[in-house]
Amino acid sequence: MNWKPIPRFEGKYFIVEDGQICNRRYQILKTTFNPSNGYVNANLSINGKHIRPLVHRLVLETFVGPCPAHHATNHKDGNKTNNRLDNLEWITFGDNQRHRHRILGKRQTSQS
Repeated sequence: MNWKPIPRFEGKYFIVEDGQICNRRYQILKTTFNPSNGYVNANLSINGKHIRPLVHRLVLETFVGPCPAHHATNHKDGNKTNNRLDNLEWITFGDNQRHRHRILGKRQTSQS
């Protein structure tokens, strides 16, 4: 596996292209499913503060780079728990809404 340091967490946490996260001792961390939004969160800490970033964003930020302005994360297959790099992309908010409507058959909303 190709473990890469997660931006902002270098030397503390690492991630692979399928979204698995480990600590500096290479112990795989458990992630949590948030039923209210359907996404998977990581449980990380930085400077003694616990945070719960979205795993799909960590994958893209690590392997592709920071989110461009006015862009969002897109799960190409529509499955919010499929956090593999080959299923993720940064796209504009408008393209995200069109994908949601055209590909996933969901009604367009003001936010996604």
